[in-house]
Amino acid sequence: MKTYTLQKTAGAPISPVNVGFEYCRPAHSYGPSTRSHLLIHYVLDGKGRFTTPRGEYEVTEGMCFVIREGEVTYYRADNDQPWHYVWIGFHTSFRVPDCLKNDVIHASYARRSFLDIEEAYPQIKSASDGTKEAFISGKIAEILTLFYINSSIGETSPAKKLTDAAKNYIDQEYANHITVSDIARRFNHERTYFSRLFKQEEGVSPKEYLVTRRLAEAARLMLHHGFSPTLAANAVGYEDIYLFSKMFKSRYGISPREYLKRNSAMGNNPKEN
Repeated sequence: MKTYTLQKTAGAPISPVNVGFEYCRPAHSYGPSTRSHLLIHYVLDGKGRFTTPRGEYEVTEGMCFVIREGEVTYYRADNDQPWHYVWIGFHTSFRVPDCLKNDVIHASYARRSFLDIEEAYPQIKSASDGTKEAFISGKIAEILTLFYINSSIGETSPAKKLTDAAKNYIDQEYANHITVSDIARRFNHERTYFSRLFKQEEGVSPKEYLVTRRLAEAARLMLHHGFSPTLAANAVGYEDIYLFSKMFKSRYGISPREYLKRNSAMGNNPKEN
């Protein structure tokens, strides 16, 4: 891993925090954790998985994954094709491009800008304070400009509009026993076609997005509101407690009851104040 931390520039519209790059080992992971600034990773090669409160995504070459301030995230390199990425961490007083509201961005157009940061590492490492910050601030401004331009282009994409509408529908209706077929019909599309478009835009299938949304909410209800596994399953749209337990263990590696037991053992309060 090659990384450098930068001095905070008081009053600057863009204040870089850190930048770097890494050729990850197979299955290398980070988190769950939070950050105190906006952090963007660009995948130059390979692939991995990125998890946020909204879903789990496969992220491959030419894609970015976005970590927002204060949000719990987790990411892990693929076992066979571990990713090689560049990251930029920064604060800004500018309004960020709309695409940064997404967890994952298709951004092949930004490859050269991120690669410039990696290739300039030897020069930046030996540069004086101030020069580093100026160069990185300029590259961040360049990358944000590319995001702005391509966000406005993307707003006209029918696939993007469909995916955003479907995500919003899932977020509102996931507890009502909906299926992917129900969602596809809601937007007047055949299931296979709808699923293909959704995965192209999001990097994850609508089924995976729906399951992740349900399981994350179930975990929250059990941990913070004292729901039993059965009540939590029913609350998020699972009528079959055995299916719920199977899905939960597949995603988190432990059963719902073991999840409650472990968190209780660590002293976590199952009730919110």
